[in-house]
Amino acid sequence: MRALDGVAHLVLVRPMTMEHIERSFAVSLHILHPSIAPETITSTLQLAPSQIKRSGPPRKPPYDQAVWSHRFDCQKVRDLVPFLEETVLFLHPHRDFLRSVVDSDGSIELFCGIYMSTNWDELFPHSLSAKLADLRIDLRLDAYPEDDAKA
Repeated sequence: MRALDGVAHLVLVRPMTMEHIERSFAVSLHILHPSIAPETITSTLQLAPSQIKRSGPPRKPPYDQAVWSHRFDCQKVRDLVPFLEETVLFLHPHRDFLRSVVDSDGSIELFCGIYMSTNWDELFPHSLSAKLADLRIDLRLDAYPEDDAKA
């Protein structure tokens, strides 16, 4: 409701949509740990890995950790937040395992690559941040504007 010239006017505001913005997403889950076997992560999460590296030699610290990652299929994803909320819901039954990875000197990251033709705007609600924090998952956003787009 807005008051103009002393008269109240009802202003209808439509929710903002992003259909006019060309964009796509790449989302992957990355787990690093000093000693965990990548097979343990695969069998626990029931996700096919896109990358696996065992811990230890021949790599030297800090690159000697076990590396496991899974790339999600985002071909039909139009908005990132609903996809991330679904992903967190899928991972929640593995909460104790994920927390144990971080509590034993590992790290977990949800990587989100955003490819766009112009500016990109999306609200990340605090409830999503809280759910990620509860699972001990960090969120990384990496934006890739087209060459001729203004960043």
